[in-house]
Amino acid sequence: MIIYNQTSNVHSSLQLEWCKWMQYTYLPSLIEKGLFSKVVFSKLVNKSDKCDDNYCTQYFFISNALLKTYLEDYDSDFIKHQEIFFGSRILTFTTKLRVISQY
Repeated sequence: MIIYNQTSNVHSSLQLEWCKWMQYTYLPSLIEKGLFSKVVFSKLVNKSDKCDDNYCTQYFFISNALLKTYLEDYDSDFIKHQEIFFGSRILTFTTKLRVISQY
């Protein structure tokens, strides 16, 4: 299992609108593609500053091939759509994790 994690720092003025967009527009459109076994959308509990919050979206892939398809066909769309709808007040970085074991 591979987890592709997107962490986004969202400006306080955009949080409500961005979260709605993620939950009701962007993520449902990706889930329809059938590439993931699961998607988890979370808010970090430990805030790094007073104004902005951080959110994590974790996409669970059962194979490297599905992750590769996602990265080649859909990943760049996330940043493009964010910039179109919300400008430059959201900073996103990504990490890839391989699950070693689950309990």
